[in-house]
Amino acid sequence: MKKLIVFSALALLIFATVGCEKNKEEKESCTNYTQQEKSKKYEWLIGSFGDEEGAGIIKQAQHFKVSKIIRDKGAYYYQPKDRFVGSDSVKIEVSEGSDGGSRGHTTLYKIKFDITKCGMKVSRTKITE
Repeated sequence: MKKLIVFSALALLIFATVGCEKNKEEKESCTNYTQQEKSKKYEWLIGSFGDEEGAGIIKQAQHFKVSKIIRDKGAYYYQPKDRFVGSDSVKIEVSEGSDGGSRGHTTLYKIKFDITKCGMKVSRTKITE
C-alpha cells in the first residue's frame, strides 16, 4: 500500500511538471509577440466626415465580435470572436466630398487581420482610388 501511495505521488508530480513546462513554453512564445493583444479592439481613425463624405463596409468580416464604423468618431472598430484563431478581413469604402470645384472621390481599403493565440497583426491596403 505504501508503494502505491509513493508511486501515485511521483506520477502526479511528473504530470504536473510536464503541464507547467508546456504552459511556460506557450507564455514564452507569446512574450516576443509585439502585435496588438487579441482581446483589445483594433481602431482605425478614418477621419471626420462632412455632408458629402463617409465610409461604409463593402464586405463584412466573417469572424468578428465587433466590426463597425462609427460615423461620429470617424473610426472603424474590429474585435475577433472569442477564441477565434485564423485570418479575417473587411473591405471599407471611404468617400471624400468635393471642394466645390472638383468631384469627390472614393477609395477602397482591405484590412486583413491575422489572429493567433498571442495577439493580432493588422495590415491595411489601399485597393483603389
